[in-house]
Formats: sequence, C-alpha cells, structure tokens
Amino acid sequence: MTLLIIGSQRSDQFAAAVATHAPDIDVRIWPDAGRIEDIRYALAWGPPAGALKTVPNLQLIVSVAPASITSSRTRSCQTSPSCAMSILISPIA
Repeated sequence: MTLLIIGSQRSDQFAAAVATHAPDIDVRIWPDAGRIEDIRYALAWGPPAGALKTVPNLQLIVSVAPASITSSRTRSCQTSPSCAMSILISPIA
C-alpha cells in the first residue's frame, strides 16, 4: 500500500504518525512521489491544483483540510471513476 501526503505543512508529522501506527505502508511526501503508478491513497490538505490528477491509480483521497477548502478540491477525485473522497474530521494534533 502506498500513501501520498500532499499539500500539508505538517507532512512530516503525518508521515511519522503513519510510520508509528502502520509501518507497512509506503509513505511518500509530495513532490517526492517516486513512481506515481504505485500510489493508491492520498492524505491531502489543499494540494496544488491538478497535482492529484497526475496520479493514475488513485482510489481514495482523505482530506485533513477544513470543508471550505476540501469542497473546492474534490474535482481531483471526480476524474477517476474508482476514486472516493473522505474528510477526516479530527486531524492529528
């Protein structure tokens, strides 16, 4: 499983939390995404416009941004019929 963390100033904190609680997950922090074909999941906070459209096998975007930001970014997921959007209500403190 490969997770892309994108658009957050706290990307390192999110990556550390994933490494602690789910060490088997391959975590990549944008823009160092490596082979984007491997990425299935994204943890996002206001990603750069169009960035998630470059991830061809994206299946899930989990937003840690406020709903006002998230609603304007959902088009990234709408381009893929197999992609779902989720909003994380309480991000890591």
